Amino acid sequence: MEEKKPIRILQINAGSKKYGGVSAMTYEIYKNIDKTKFQFDFVSPEKTTFEIKREEIEKMGGRIFELDTKGNILKRKIELFVRLRKLIKQEKYQIIHINSGVFSYNLEVAIIAKLAHVKKIIIHSHSAGNPNRLAKKTIEKITKPFIKLFGTDFLTCSNEASKNMYTDKMIKSNEIITIPNGIETEKFEYNEKTRNEYRKTLNIENKIVLGTVGRLSEEKNQKFMIDILKELLKLNDNAILMLVGDGDIKQQLQEYVKKMDIEDKVLFLGLREDIENLLMCMDIFIMTSTYEGLPVVGIEAQASGLPVILSDVITQEVKLTDKVKYISLQESPEKWAQEINNIEIKENERKDAYKIIQERGFDIKETVRRTEEIYLK
Repeated sequence: MEEKKPIRILQINAGSKKYGGVSAMTYEIYKNIDKTKFQFDFVSPEKTTFEIKREEIEKMGGRIFELDTKGNILKRKIELFVRLRKLIKQEKYQIIHINSGVFSYNLEVAIIAKLAHVKKIIIHSHSAGNPNRLAKKTIEKITKPFIKLFGTDFLTCSNEASKNMYTDKMIKSNEIITIPNGIETEKFEYNEKTRNEYRKTLNIENKIVLGTVGRLSEEKNQKFMIDILKELLKLNDNAILMLVGDGDIKQQLQEYVKKMDIEDKVLFLGLREDIENLLMCMDIFIMTSTYEGLPVVGIEAQASGLPVILSDVITQEVKLTDKVKYISLQESPEKWAQEINNIEIKENERKDAYKIIQERGFDIKETVRRTEEIYLK
């Protein structure tokens, strides 16, 4: 009897140049999924965001495709249509999973998949969308009903991400399935030895470490964090800011830090594979994003037992422990600094925080189980 081959699923997102939260989430699902039943292929419209994971992906049986679209927007869209349709036909994909917070992109890819006769077209919203793009939002409001014509399954990571991608009618009729952005909870269990080793290596042993993880980009609003740090230093000159991640505005941020004369107080650590260990050596986690879906790193920070400070535009669904505080982006950097300075740091309470995250259903095993159900449905 011939052995049954795993179902091969094509994963695609909007393909920012850097490996970010959506790519990391997709990779974690792949790493933990039953590969005797499912295999993933990853396709990007331009260059892949999964280059840093290429070796691991290929060892697990996955493949990476780059469509290498170039030129002006019209040329890129035509190339995307032609090349993606050709790939789908060539590999005979019956499931395509579109992971993006960009409505127009999700609709475009869904249309291509439909025309290529893909049976299951999963649209997965990962972002609350940029509230400042009013013209784009107006166009999306008119075109939103069309997404139902081309998708077969509609997923979201949060209520705000649902509102960004789907019509009110779809949301009210319970057609949208929420899949929690789960993490490998046990990996984030607080370890004092790891904390001490990392702090020694980074030469931050006696510092109050304010930290964040994420793409260095406008919507993540790291410039505001630097303003907050400047004010915090007036209250506690022992504070430093750790920025983990890379992105388009890295140089701009470095120049701003220099201008503020606090170069020795900001660590730019770039893309890292050891996020769980870096979280352990932080004292307070911060996110000042102007918009988000449901940031996985906010869950990871709580699993590590950190006090977490979030901007008020980030969904309340992130709050899984009593150590999370929201502050309005309308408040001044001085106000943020005062709130941060008032936080009591209790290392002895961090050990079992990951268990709370497990209990709340945000373990990667639950995310994978729910995702497998969608693929098999």
